[in-house]
Amino acid sequence: MKLYIVVEITSREFDAKTFLACSAALEGFDVVIGEEDMLRRHVVMSEPGIYYDKSLHTQYPALHRHLKRLGYRIVVNDDEGFIFNEKSYRNHSLTQPACDGIDLHLTWGQYQQDVVERGLPELGAKSAPVGNVRLDLLSKELRPFLQERADKLKEKWGRIVLVNSRASVVNHTDGQAHIDRLTKSGESGPADLLRRYVAWDTEVFRSFQEMIPVACARFPDRNFIIRPHPAEDMAIWEKIDREVPNAHLVREGNVHDWILASEMVIVQHGCSTAAETFLMDVPCISYLPIEDELITHGMADEVAYLVRNADDVCECLSGERDEDMASMQSVWREAAKKYVASVDGPMAATATIGHFKRIADIKRDAEPMYQFSQRINAYLRNLNRRLKPWLRKITGKEKVVNPHAKWKELTLDEFKAHVKRFAFYDSRFADLDITQAYIDCFRLRYHDK
Repeated sequence: MKLYIVVEITSREFDAKTFLACSAALEGFDVVIGEEDMLRRHVVMSEPGIYYDKSLHTQYPALHRHLKRLGYRIVVNDDEGFIFNEKSYRNHSLTQPACDGIDLHLTWGQYQQDVVERGLPELGAKSAPVGNVRLDLLSKELRPFLQERADKLKEKWGRIVLVNSRASVVNHTDGQAHIDRLTKSGESGPADLLRRYVAWDTEVFRSFQEMIPVACARFPDRNFIIRPHPAEDMAIWEKIDREVPNAHLVREGNVHDWILASEMVIVQHGCSTAAETFLMDVPCISYLPIEDELITHGMADEVAYLVRNADDVCECLSGERDEDMASMQSVWREAAKKYVASVDGPMAATATIGHFKRIADIKRDAEPMYQFSQRINAYLRNLNRRLKPWLRKITGKEKVVNPHAKWKELTLDEFKAHVKRFAFYDSRFADLDITQAYIDCFRLRYHDK
């Protein structure tokens, strides 16, 4: 059975989905993993199979219906199912079109599963809690994969304090226009709730920014690595980077490497990094100067040490709160079990592949005329794509490379080397047959010896 695995953001999910691809190949799947847009083009021209996607939001239901007409089985593990506000999540993801477009919905844990079952029982019947492969990488079994890169970060930066923000609404690159779009579309919930959230988060974000120079000044022997949400306007952070000697805006690399390399992580309250940090056994403090009882962020609210101001942050960094933080570990672990199925269950990759095998039994034929028309269009787009390098060469134009693109381009040899880094977990990963499937897409198969 063919299996297609989507990657949207390299720094967020590529490592984890590569592990899933390798594990699935060992279980007999013919796997293609690749960049989201390129994989969408590739599947139109390819043999139908299972399409493993990452969202139910907005434009995805139409895509999933399109792929079903081409004969695909659709499985989604929603990236937005980890940390979310229940009201807005119901509004933009628990919809009838989202339900109709998929065959299986894999949830992060029982909390999300319960929300889905309450909000849209029909989708709940198609759902099962497995965790998420991104969190598998944080487990003790797979943590050696991250350790080498984390050690290199520590060699370069010394004592690291990671600072993560999540102000993708109030500090979006499009400013007020983004908030206006959210208000008009309703995808983030009712307009009155959104206005309340914006007012609250504006104050939280302002205080969060002001805290950073204070902490930096108190601990000049540490480097504070600032990693904002990718959708944020960087101007504020660039100013802090310029003005504070030991504050550094660094957007490169996987956040998990930075977490593992850090002595402590400071997050803006509600940031999903809090949950990931807890699962990696690294101390984390969540900055919340003011509360609003209507605004919650699930697991991120329940597995980090809450602080209210810069003085609290400094006491944590100095070690004065160590005993208090240690006493909360058992409480946090119980909370985590509710949100992440793999905390006290099998790895998400193992559970996910088990569900793939079940979905593989679904029989679905492509609509012949629809498939034919879509393939003609895909072949023309593919020709245009392949002509671009030649046109650039004869015109003398160089390819414009975005240093902060979601997908980091890599060659076939680079991908093979990346896969071999997982051989410590299973030596058979090094024996996988890996070829180029399409632009930014790679095929993995296992031939049992």
